Amino acid sequence: MRKLILLLLALFVIPTAFGLGISPADTRLSFTPGLDKVFTLRILNEEHQASQLSLELSGELAQYMQISQDKINVSENQASLEVVVSIKLPNAMEVGRKEGKITVVRDIPGAGISSRLAISHRVILDVPQEYGRVTALLNATPGLLIAQIRNPKETPASEVGFSIIVADGNNTLARFSQEGIELPAVSSRNIRIPLSSDKEGEFSADFSLTYMDEKYPEHKILMIGKPQPELSAETKNLLIGKVNPFKVEIKNNWNKNYVSRIQTKVIKDGRELSSRTSEDFTLPRYGSASLSLFMDATTLQPGGYTVQLQLFFGDSSTSFSIPIVLGIEKHVTPTKIELPVAPIIGCFVVFAVSVALILLLRKKYKH
Repeated sequence: MRKLILLLLALFVIPTAFGLGISPADTRLSFTPGLDKVFTLRILNEEHQASQLSLELSGELAQYMQISQDKINVSENQASLEVVVSIKLPNAMEVGRKEGKITVVRDIPGAGISSRLAISHRVILDVPQEYGRVTALLNATPGLLIAQIRNPKETPASEVGFSIIVADGNNTLARFSQEGIELPAVSSRNIRIPLSSDKEGEFSADFSLTYMDEKYPEHKILMIGKPQPELSAETKNLLIGKVNPFKVEIKNNWNKNYVSRIQTKVIKDGRELSSRTSEDFTLPRYGSASLSLFMDATTLQPGGYTVQLQLFFGDSSTSFSIPIVLGIEKHVTPTKIELPVAPIIGCFVVFAVSVALILLLRKKYKH
């Protein structure tokens, strides 16, 4: 009989080290519209330790729960104490299982780090399909947002309101609102909303659904496309025996500034032959960056290679491969010009004879 009692107690109490417990282990609820319920937890001080208790709420149901007190001083003489928990639910929720957690943290003053303990009580709520609320699923491509309004219930949903603002910082890309949406049982309806920009990026979406006299606001990050920088490089006239400079341009398709760097590798037949990494630079949002990089070919031979450029931007990276040909630097050798000797001598003789004749004639006519 004693073992049976201990077994039943274990099912309803979560013990922890150093004699702190909570009963019951969890609370299970079935959803009904506007459920308003109060229940009691018993915290067990099995070692009769004087301590300070802090109570914290977390999980999906935390926004609907309240506790009677969040700070409790426990004396040595207290074997247990009670905490009152209240939960008030809206008229509709998303279908499925929801959980909330009540965590009790114990601190024993002056007892050191090991004195800090935590135990938890789970609140479990099941929302069946017939009570599920209308929800919105967002899907976007460049220039267009599609909002799918879903009714999971077995009965029609009428007079549903939907509004949304999509923004990129202070720039509003879309503002939309519609009332009186009618949804048959277990159905959905797509609403097409044009965006004022066809660019890719991360955008904020603040939207709300109004249903059964309740408003359900939500905030989501809307991803359109993915960060995918484009890279181009000028790799002409690359030579062996030197560190070759070359130009690279990177274009950023995303609405974020990225601290970036590029690693340049020379590869042949799957083997890495040299590697250099650039200094950090800023790749501006929707902008570009031009860089002068260097490729080490001091120990390489003429022929074909692959240059692999790995771009690191933010927490991501991407690689680009470029085939190249390394050549030999051409040196210009001075050309020796040799003129034929015989024609030059002949011309000189003719010139000398002509000069002599002119001088002779001038002398004859003078006399």
